[in-house]
Amino acid sequence: MLKKKKSEGEIRGEEKEGHHNGKRKLKDDAENVLVYTRRTKIKTDDLSKDGIVAESTGVDSKEDGVRRSSRSRRKPVETYTVNTSLPKEKKVSKKPITLNGRNEIIEGRKKKLVTMVNGEVKVSNMCHQCQRNDQEGDVIRCKVCPKKRYCQPCIKKWYPGASVESFEEGCAFCSGICNCKDCLRKYLKSMEAKERKIEPEEKVEYAKHLLKYLLPVLKKINQEQVIEKEVEAAIKGLSPSEIKIKNANCPVDERMYCNHCKTSIVDYHRSCSYCNYDLCLACCREIRDGSFQAGDSYMHAEPEAPLKGKVRSRAKLGAAECVKSIDQNLEHSEMIPEPNEWKAMNDFSITCASCNAGLLELKLSATEQCSCSNSDGDADIDNNNLRKAASREVPDNYLYCPTARDIQHGDMGHFQNHWCKGEPVVVRNVKELTSGLSWDPLVMCRALRERTNSRVMKGEGHLGVTAVNCLDWCEVEVRIVDFFRGYSEGLMYPNMWPKMLKLKDWPPSDMFEERLPRHCVEFVSSLPYQQYTNLKHGFLNLATKLPPKSLKPDLGPKTYIAYGHAEELGRGDSVTKLHLDMSDAVNVLIHVHEVPLEDAQPDTIKELKKGHMAQDKNESKDRGVNNTGVGKECDAFASDHYSKSAGGALWDIFHREDVPKLQKYLRKHFWEFRHLYCSRVEQVSHPIHDQSFYLTFEHKRKLKEEYGIEPWSFVQELGEAVFIPAGCPHQVRNLKSCIKVAVDFVSPDNVPECMRLAEEFRLLPQNHGAKEDKLEVKKMTLYAVKNAVDTIKCPSKSEEVTDKITESIGSKGKSQKGKGKGRKGGKGGAEKKNPTKEDIVKEEREEGTDNEFVET
Repeated sequence: MLKKKKSEGEIRGEEKEGHHNGKRKLKDDAENVLVYTRRTKIKTDDLSKDGIVAESTGVDSKEDGVRRSSRSRRKPVETYTVNTSLPKEKKVSKKPITLNGRNEIIEGRKKKLVTMVNGEVKVSNMCHQCQRNDQEGDVIRCKVCPKKRYCQPCIKKWYPGASVESFEEGCAFCSGICNCKDCLRKYLKSMEAKERKIEPEEKVEYAKHLLKYLLPVLKKINQEQVIEKEVEAAIKGLSPSEIKIKNANCPVDERMYCNHCKTSIVDYHRSCSYCNYDLCLACCREIRDGSFQAGDSYMHAEPEAPLKGKVRSRAKLGAAECVKSIDQNLEHSEMIPEPNEWKAMNDFSITCASCNAGLLELKLSATEQCSCSNSDGDADIDNNNLRKAASREVPDNYLYCPTARDIQHGDMGHFQNHWCKGEPVVVRNVKELTSGLSWDPLVMCRALRERTNSRVMKGEGHLGVTAVNCLDWCEVEVRIVDFFRGYSEGLMYPNMWPKMLKLKDWPPSDMFEERLPRHCVEFVSSLPYQQYTNLKHGFLNLATKLPPKSLKPDLGPKTYIAYGHAEELGRGDSVTKLHLDMSDAVNVLIHVHEVPLEDAQPDTIKELKKGHMAQDKNESKDRGVNNTGVGKECDAFASDHYSKSAGGALWDIFHREDVPKLQKYLRKHFWEFRHLYCSRVEQVSHPIHDQSFYLTFEHKRKLKEEYGIEPWSFVQELGEAVFIPAGCPHQVRNLKSCIKVAVDFVSPDNVPECMRLAEEFRLLPQNHGAKEDKLEVKKMTLYAVKNAVDTIKCPSKSEEVTDKITESIGSKGKSQKGKGKGRKGGKGGAEKKNPTKEDIVKEEREEGTDNEFVET
């Protein structure tokens, strides 16, 4: 029964004087009723059981416009009359609220906005994916979680292959594969990779395998330190046992490296007593031998970028000729003394050429030493898991290529048999063991892009990205949505030549784990041979042995997104040029998309390639270079063989033993290659570390004719993981648009090669991009040996030790509460909150909806 309405002021006055819960009783002989304004909170159960009638009072509310849309008009406050026969245990909210013409009710501990129609709560039809309720077709409601709804256009667009019936039985949200922007950024602890429990006997075997390869390295480190200690004893006129070496007091979270050759310093080194200039033992040995070099200046080098993380300061800035800080933006030649300025005295002591005021004292940074032992093993090859990758007169033309399901419960010995020989391994069907999260460019684009003025980014937006043009190898700025549109639809120049763009190491590892936490966890947990590749629990991954607070190298996950073209163009191919890595790596092809060519494009490309060949011949004649042109094709690999492949990327991986011959070929033919600005290569510092060469089919043919070597060449299919041993030169060409994700790791099998490469890198020119030793293999070796010895002594406690050592590795996907400072200089300590769905929808609508890559 409706009663006479009072003004809002009268109602508020009565509420203050009357009942404490906001009720205003109106006496009536026939029936007691309660009257509420629209700001009243009412439980859902009450609304479903009791009739509610809405009538307008014609009074505007000041609070009603707090979150009002710009398009909405001010609406009068409505009054509801509710039967007082409600159950006593059901209480109405004390503070009534009205937002944008909708009622806010309490459901459990959560607040919920509902729309009232004829006194009943209107059931929402808003799609969980696009946050809209005006799409065509019916809204599909999930039977498992009734609160989630998906419209049919979103099901068709974002979940191709999924049927409407499957969404009714279990939607994408309850299946854990929802790729809406909000769900993509949620870190689900239930999806975190769990450590497989290892039996003590198995851990002992792993520890022995680890020590087998680390013992020679440890012996070499010990030999260098013994010799340097004897030199120090001769300088001071004491016996080696009487020498007390000072501690360098380098904090565990700082990286110490040689100021001259950039190699990392793990223990013994020499440091200037005046300016703290540090030299490694190898540089000290070369100074005494008169062979001190560490490279000349590099012609193509850019200004040296600051090292990431905390790095030990090179020197004090007191002396006039002291080493300057990187932050002063001086030329590199002004920062490092010339090699001829360093001289050893008659007693083998070394004066500092940096400040000319101090002597280099022997110091140490490590505080623990250990001893170890080793073991051996072998395995056979299964012919069903082989893939032919070369045609040489050697027995290793076939690569081991098992499936992920076959190696799920073993096969470690078989893998190690190939891995210790420096052979690549390809594991097929890795994606079959995942939950099915989408890696589609649309999904990645919406998760990674962010407006500059958004609440999440606070002025540091991610709407654009820096890409590399594979024709002239220059960087270009491009919007993320435009890059991914070219990924799916293709780009070309006005003359119809394909335009190839690539992103390297984007998004960065920290952004990848922050924006795509579920994808990151699923990727790492799906990697084969977890004892090697797991970033947190890999027992045979030396990177997990570093102390929790130490500065760790960036091992990934790293993303490589690039366009592709099936036919080899010769110029402008989407390639990763010839290079090698100090660490081991596993690279997984997670998405492939083929871009069809225009009808007239193939013929145009052929004509343009003829023009390129004619230009090359004319330039060779002018320079006097003997260019034999296209010769006889290799029987195993025809130039158009891979253009018809169903795979995504063509890999060429060279043997470690073939590196000297490969370098000779590149130094001999370097002028035939093009690099920056599509110009000829004019200078070679190091044929492989320069990353200026890609060997086309013709160059691989000539390499085999002149030097008798050829790489393992194979096509990487979708879902295949390629294991690349440290020190193996390799190059990649995309046959289609590809998304690849890689993780670096340090296996004990290849530590000797890592040590050799560290010595090779230190001899590069001063400002060479590959010179810095960021891996710190020696430090990893020391901690890994200690951990292995402890495991052999007490296997039962190894699990606790491993957990303590690896507790902070690979946990970036979790919230880092209380660590670091805010982006704008704010105080740390507060956990960053995820944006709500309303925030995301509001941001995307403000950005605009003029292209298909923007979620509305």
